[in-house]
Amino acid sequence: MALDDLIEPEAEVLDGTETEASSTGLPEGMNQQQFLYALMNMPNIAEAEFIVKDLPTIAAKVCDEYKIDALSRKPWLDKIGEALKLAMLTAGQKNYPFEGAANVKYPLLTTAALQFNARAYPAIITPDKVVKCRVRGHDPEGRKAARAERVSEHMSDQLLNEMPEWEEDTDRILVMAPIVGSVFRKMWFDPSVKRNRSRLVTADNLVVNYHASSLETAPRITELLRLYPFEIEERIRDQRFSPFDYKDASKGEVDAQLEGDQANKVDTEDESAPHLFYEQHRLLDLDKDGYPEPYIVTVHQGTQEVVRIVANYDQDTVTLAADGSIASIRRQNYFVHYQFMPNPEGGFYALGFGWLLGSTNETINSTLNQLLDAGHQANMQGGLISSVLGIKEKSIKIKRGEFRVVNTTGPLNQAVLPIKFPEPSAVLFNLLGLMIEMGKELASVKDVLTGDSASTAAVGTTLALIEQGLQVFTSIYKRIHRTLKTELQIVARLNSKHVTPEQYAQFFDSQDVDPQADYDSKDMDILPVSDPQSVTKMQKLAKAQLVLDSGKDNPMVNQQEALRRFYEAADVEDIDKLLVPPPEPDPAEEAFLEAVKKLGLQEQVAKINKMIADTLKSVADAEAAEEGTQMSYYDMVMRALQAEHGMEMDINAQQQPQGGPGGLPGVEGAPADPTGMPALPGTGGIDPGTGGAGLAPMGTEPGLGMGGPASAGGAPQGAF
Repeated sequence: MALDDLIEPEAEVLDGTETEASSTGLPEGMNQQQFLYALMNMPNIAEAEFIVKDLPTIAAKVCDEYKIDALSRKPWLDKIGEALKLAMLTAGQKNYPFEGAANVKYPLLTTAALQFNARAYPAIITPDKVVKCRVRGHDPEGRKAARAERVSEHMSDQLLNEMPEWEEDTDRILVMAPIVGSVFRKMWFDPSVKRNRSRLVTADNLVVNYHASSLETAPRITELLRLYPFEIEERIRDQRFSPFDYKDASKGEVDAQLEGDQANKVDTEDESAPHLFYEQHRLLDLDKDGYPEPYIVTVHQGTQEVVRIVANYDQDTVTLAADGSIASIRRQNYFVHYQFMPNPEGGFYALGFGWLLGSTNETINSTLNQLLDAGHQANMQGGLISSVLGIKEKSIKIKRGEFRVVNTTGPLNQAVLPIKFPEPSAVLFNLLGLMIEMGKELASVKDVLTGDSASTAAVGTTLALIEQGLQVFTSIYKRIHRTLKTELQIVARLNSKHVTPEQYAQFFDSQDVDPQADYDSKDMDILPVSDPQSVTKMQKLAKAQLVLDSGKDNPMVNQQEALRRFYEAADVEDIDKLLVPPPEPDPAEEAFLEAVKKLGLQEQVAKINKMIADTLKSVADAEAAEEGTQMSYYDMVMRALQAEHGMEMDINAQQQPQGGPGGLPGVEGAPADPTGMPALPGTGGIDPGTGGAGLAPMGTEPGLGMGGPASAGGAPQGAF
């Protein structure tokens, strides 16, 4: 394949700046930026003419450095093998301290892993939404919020419906991570199915040097791929793999660096058995400038042949110096690392309950089996028999209801000496209980957390115990949440490149949406919908109830949103059908508020409205309770309010219309009192129906008092 065919004329240089062609390894007539751009667009660099002679060297380097990384983590991997046996309750034949001795495995590690999964899985995978977006910066017109809602809806549908393997793998991750400590997931765009795909990668199948600090800075990441012959043929036909003779290649390889249970063994007699490939994300200096670039190299282990090389960078990950030369190239990451507990010694691979509870679980197993063996031996009869009994058998076994005849010249009790084994030790039994309790404390597996607690315990006590018991779990769950956030960012990056406008428009049934614009992450954070602070249904409901209760009668809280959050915490379906849509805004009220804002009277209007509302409430209470001397008192209060604030609302008629929808009327007196207060239009006015009628003074004259009919000039009850 010729490199010149892959260069687009409008993008020959990454930043549009010409540079001098290098004399070290670049094809003739091509500068460094053109060369890297050409490699970036090649489906398989291994088929390029300039690299064919270097392929054997590259293959050998991939295999040798893979073995270096595998050896560096071998002690950790051996420990993980033991933890998996404990978690799977593997029990073989045991011949110590005697043949057929007890070999019971206590499920401490298994219970801890199942409890973690049972709490984390429903918290992460919600019924219809797993992604939320948070906008950054000002959003006065709500455009960012609309974008965020579209991205949240689209990605949630992708993960839950378009990628069915994602939810299944998430369930498995939340079982495996507590046991082994490290589990990985790979996210990539698969051109064969034309969609994003995900794959769970176990720790034994993703090899990173144990002393690396993170996936981002590790010099090599090797994934062990096992492909069936038909999958290899598919990749050759769609030109992802270079053609090679794999049919006669050895399939029964055993990795010499990973012997025993972790060896990569394949049945040699099965023609359909998978072949092992090393897919290594590594650095190669293909342009021979002394600075290696990131590539993905795939090597068939049986034939030691390079079958594929692709660039692992794009224009967004290339940084140029001031003179137009390459300053740095960053690797695109397709893996995320789910860590249960960071390695205290700084190793790359994390620790799980297999490390934390392994020795405790082994002690519990040994103690339990010793108690069983002691009970077994105590229940068995044995001892010494004198030869004077004339018994020729080596041992005597008497069945129930049977009498045996023996020849003896003396007392029988003197010819038989039973050997008694002690009963199971009470000390061992107490030790067993202590070890189980210690393990449960570390794993946060308490009776109160598993639903088995004393029914007489006070509610507050139970809640406090649950809160304390979840402390260890909450810290681990935050790590899972942080990794899931990184994973969602990878999905968003893939969507920005591969989701077509047609697909996006079809999903939203609208032509006015653009996936590239929506997935611009410069002003938006993409987050899991799960809350790392609330890991149980009880905690979520309690928080939602707090918001709902505190928002009652509070004008600063959106009542409908508080109610929606409460329903979401309770997993109520079809919430939109339950909630009444908010009313359309009143143009008159909006115009009035705008006028008040322009004139700087917000505080005065709010203060007056509050005072009037309080007074009207008192009037209503007084009318219901008594009609005597209190009415004259409220009349005096109302007149005092009018006298105090009448001048504050005296707005010049030239500045604002006198009335009508949206107008801010000037102060006009009521028919019985020319110094009265103005009526506020809309829902905030004393008498909305009058369109600016004045506030009638209080008095005993019918129709003019606060309690009079609205048609007579009185303010209706509840107008505020």
